[in-house]
Amino acid sequence: MPHETQERDVNGTSFSLLLYVVCLIGLAFLGAYVSDTYMQTNFLTKTLWASGGHRFETDMAYVDLPRVMVNVNSESDSMQVQLDVALEVEKKDAVIVEGYKPKLSENMYDFMSHLRATQVRSDRFTSWLRAELLDRMNHVGLPVPVHSVVLQRLLVT
Repeated sequence: MPHETQERDVNGTSFSLLLYVVCLIGLAFLGAYVSDTYMQTNFLTKTLWASGGHRFETDMAYVDLPRVMVNVNSESDSMQVQLDVALEVEKKDAVIVEGYKPKLSENMYDFMSHLRATQVRSDRFTSWLRAELLDRMNHVGLPVPVHSVVLQRLLVT
């Protein structure tokens, strides 16, 4: 008799273990299916989270500013910096920003003309420049916010 009980316990334990493994595999497949479905329906229609909550791709527009070319002089040499910038704004505000292009270009030229050669040669120049331009564009008196500054071309010769 004791031998039969041990056989039943072993069979019951192996059945429980098999059931447990099958359930885990089933849950893994269900999780993969649900996450894949969610990613296809929601992620493809929405873009990145930004400072104002959800934004859809169609809500944003890029406004190109005129090219800025400045000479940066130092004690030992001089260099020329050429910059093409686009501002990311909401589509409904793009027309407003177009009207401010001369003021924005003048502000950007004034800022760029005061650069020092050591700043241009810095490893962090592009990230610093992008952040500084974003700050200046948002504080120049523009009645709408600029969400991002895109450096389309930065040429230092």
